Amino acid sequence: MLLVRLLKSQQGQISHLSGQIATLAEAVRGLDPTFDDVWKQKEAIVEDALTPLRNEQTAQYDELLRSIESGELF
Repeated sequence: MLLVRLLKSQQGQISHLSGQIATLAEAVRGLDPTFDDVWKQKEAIVEDALTPLRNEQTAQYDELLRSIESGELF
């Protein structure tokens, strides 16, 4: 039950943040015609920086799932 509540909370937070980011992007786009080009450049830089962390986190979740499914955990 706790896990479902945590997932529900995370989904709400992600939805809220996604809306805020979209609103911010549209506001900046309205003020700066070069926004899309700058966004793509910065997005690539951030993606390169975050990819190793995302991969590590995904591997940790995969290992946790494997442990649970195999009966090692719980």
